[in-house]
Amino acid sequence: MLFLSAWKNVWQTIVAVTIAIAFSLSVFVGYAIAQDTPASIEQLNAETSAVPSVDTSTISSEKISQFATAYEEIIDIVHNYRDRIDSVETPEEADRLQSEIEAKANDIIQRSGLEPSEYFQLLGLANADAEFGERVVLQLEQK
Repeated sequence: MLFLSAWKNVWQTIVAVTIAIAFSLSVFVGYAIAQDTPASIEQLNAETSAVPSVDTSTISSEKISQFATAYEEIIDIVHNYRDRIDSVETPEEADRLQSEIEAKANDIIQRSGLEPSEYFQLLGLANADAEFGERVVLQLEQK
């Protein structure tokens, strides 16, 4: 149970990272214009917690598996780019890197069998619905 609790903390952090991808990575790149940059992780969570009401019990294990697979691969991309993200020196370089990461993330999402809108809906649901979030965590633990 302790592992599950620790994983939930990691999960929340990773959800915030993935949400940042959805918002054009402006938090990580550091060159976003102030009005476009969410003020904090809490603001990112608040902006994506307004998920349409969905009966999450009807979401198939296959969809959760597809989401978990894409999610893990996207997190890997962010980790692989971390040094490059931290060393960005110009807005142009930030834009190029942002486009490169977004393209890879979209490719991963589509290869998983999900549409980007489905992926981000599932991400929002996992962040907003504790029970569904636990289903996703369990799927991630099985990988």
